[in-house]
Amino acid sequence: MATVSLRDIDISYGATTVVKSLNMEIAEGEFTVLVGPSGCGKSTILRLIAGLEARSAGEVFIDGANVSDADPAARNVAMVFQNYALYPNMTVAENIAFGMKIRKTDPAKIDSAVREVARMVGLTDHLAKRPGKLSGGQRQRVALARAIVRHPKVFLFDEPLSNLDAEFRASIRLELRQLHKSLGSTMIYVTHDQVEAMTMGDRIAVLAPIAVAGSHNLMQFDTPDTIYRKPANLFVARFIGSPKMNTFEVDTTAGGLKVAGREVPFAAALPPRVVVGIRPEHIEVGEAAGPSLSAKVRVTENLGHEYLVFTDTALGPITLRVSDRHDCPRDGQDLTLGLPLARLHVFDAATGERIEPDSAR
Repeated sequence: MATVSLRDIDISYGATTVVKSLNMEIAEGEFTVLVGPSGCGKSTILRLIAGLEARSAGEVFIDGANVSDADPAARNVAMVFQNYALYPNMTVAENIAFGMKIRKTDPAKIDSAVREVARMVGLTDHLAKRPGKLSGGQRQRVALARAIVRHPKVFLFDEPLSNLDAEFRASIRLELRQLHKSLGSTMIYVTHDQVEAMTMGDRIAVLAPIAVAGSHNLMQFDTPDTIYRKPANLFVARFIGSPKMNTFEVDTTAGGLKVAGREVPFAAALPPRVVVGIRPEHIEVGEAAGPSLSAKVRVTENLGHEYLVFTDTALGPITLRVSDRHDCPRDGQDLTLGLPLARLHVFDAATGERIEPDSAR
């Protein structure tokens, strides 16, 4: 196990800046997920930690040691790639053992380690097979086993589940979390899938492309619960959550803000324009303890365990979740939507930064 510190990191390719002013402190034994859209620098950051990417500025520390200029082999990290990177001419056992053989480890120790890690990831019955005879999920387990057998200080995962179908992704996701608990190792995981981020990470780093973010990529670094319940800015609010948070720009008044024709008191001073957000599951059908507005159902989507209802309102399109199929609104139906005050998020329309709803009276 080891801590990982990224301090004032810049990464540029010519005139193009990919990562700017990045500061992150990853705790020992933590499962940290880097999530964000394409171009936000998440895989580049992972490669930087591994020593496969050059930085323009800043320093990288692993377990307190400055490894900014250290060779990849000297960093004691193991990386699991999206495409598995297995040797097709070798058996599963040979693939797992390859790194140990290169280091001239005692053959008896290699055999013992391979069998133990194969048992850990469920490959005991497949050690004599070659990768071509395995499913995608099994090949990913081989890649994991090859990383585990090295006992690295830090595990690095670069979108390892993106090539798997939904069933395998859910299965391997669970196995990775159980593996993390059993090993207690520091793990850094890159994904564009917010479900993976929310379900796997002890903490999540939400990243944005510099073209969108401006001065730095890191939008928020916190627990999944905090990021979902208290997004630090509009980018995080709109990126995390499926369907995404409903947002609409409103005017402020001397005493607060005006939503759907109703003034909402606010104790703190507000800028002239703010963006109000509310998650689909927090909207109520009918009057609520807060603003309400008329809506017309455009279409509903049946997801089995719930319905998504897409409506048109004076504030723009609004999406809500309905869990009870018997109360699901019908296409074309007129509704009253309630926006509970306690569920509203408020952001500065100019900067996108969160304005704490706790200041509301």
